[in-house]
This record gives sequence, structure tokens and C-alpha cells, in this order.
Amino acid sequence: AADAGEKEDTLRFAKRGETLLGNVPLSLLLVAEAAELDADDAKAEESYRAMLAQPDTELLGLHGLFRIAMRKGQEDEALRLAARAQELRPKTAWPAEALFDLRVGRHEWDEAQSALKRQMRLRLIGADAARRKRAVVLTAAARDADRAGDDEAALTRSLDAATLAPALVPAAALAARKLT
Repeated sequence: AADAGEKEDTLRFAKRGETLLGNVPLSLLLVAEAAELDADDAKAEESYRAMLAQPDTELLGLHGLFRIAMRKGQEDEALRLAARAQELRPKTAWPAEALFDLRVGRHEWDEAQSALKRQMRLRLIGADAARRKRAVVLTAAARDADRAGDDEAALTRSLDAATLAPALVPAAALAARKLT
């Protein structure tokens, strides 16, 4: 019911599960998902936080809290939760992707590159996809450098990006403009 988005059924089943089972992991998850469907972030957070206390559900709790933080626009909290999840389970894909995406969104290019390298090292991303993402990050960093008036950094990064992904037109265009 929760996965299908059936709010009333999920709420009913969650209440019944909580009554019958108490604070067991499955009950906590159902209550959290029902609360999210009901747009009750406080109740969802309470359930996800309860999951943090149990090793079997800690990662699930972090993921739920991460989603809520992102929905609320609390990037610093989302970043902290994703980093904690990555420490807990380094080979899990969602924290690695989240850390990369958050760093890119914040224009933290070096940290984004580090997150991408970690994904590659753990084989969470393929080589071709990683190369393309790295080129896109380098292009964005080159554009930032260009806007800041750092012609040397803009040229170096755009050339590196164009070398990694020759079909990436923005990288090639910026490199050509800087070379001109």
C-alpha cells in the first residue's frame, strides 16, 4: 500500500502494525512511510530516528531522514546524513550519489571530484559514466573560473574536460574561446 501510494490503506496498516508489533523495524518503516504519504514529516522523522538505534535499520533511517532533509531544502543536514550513511556502508550507492550531487549543486568541485573518485574506486559507477561526469564537473568548474576572471584555470579545466569527453560541446567551446 505504501509503495503504491495508497495513503488511507497505508495509514490503517501502519496503525495496526504498530499496535500488534510495537517498535520493531518493519513497524517503524511502515509508520514512517505512512507518515510521509500523509505529509507528516514530524511523525516520519520520529520513526526514522528510532531506526537509527538499531543496526539492522540504521541505514534505512538515515535514508529516510536524508529524503526529508532534501525535501525541506536542508542541504547541510542532508550532506551530514549522506556522509554518515557512507561511513556506515561504504558500498551502498545512494549515499555516494547523494554526496556527489550535493557537492555539484553547491559548486564544490574538488569535493565532487573526490566523491566521484570514491564511486569509481568502489565500482558504484562505470568508467564511461564516471569519465563523462568528471568532464561535466570540470566544465562547470571552468565556467566558474571564467566568471571569476581566472583565465588559466578556465583554460586548464576546459581542456581537461574536452580531453575526457570530446563530444562535450560546452567544454570544447570554452576551451576554444580561452585559446583564442
